[in-house]
Amino acid sequence: MGAYYSTRPDATFFLDQSKTVRITGTITNREGNPVEGVTVTGSNPNNNIKAVTDAEGRYEIPHFPAGWGSASLEANKEGYQTGRLYGQVKAGEHAVIDCKMRRRLSQGKSLHGS
Repeated sequence: MGAYYSTRPDATFFLDQSKTVRITGTITNREGNPVEGVTVTGSNPNNNIKAVTDAEGRYEIPHFPAGWGSASLEANKEGYQTGRLYGQVKAGEHAVIDCKMRRRLSQGKSLHGS
């Protein structure tokens, strides 16, 4: 799967895995094709955790803090509209949260092609 990292440089995290959830998912375009290189960011009050999709559009956040009972994620890649992902999570379990992303329109183009 894609890469997983924290946005806090030079920090050491000690996670109680009984209070985290494993989140995985697939990011596709509207046609259902996988989108590689999407940065998926999971935010909670204590930190930002990121993962990057692989060639099959898959990502994994192995230890997302489950304290709130829900996960709010963003999917970002240049040329695409920001994707918003939401899901219920429970500590010690595995949640699957997928997303379909839309391409960003170029200036001067509309949805109707005029």
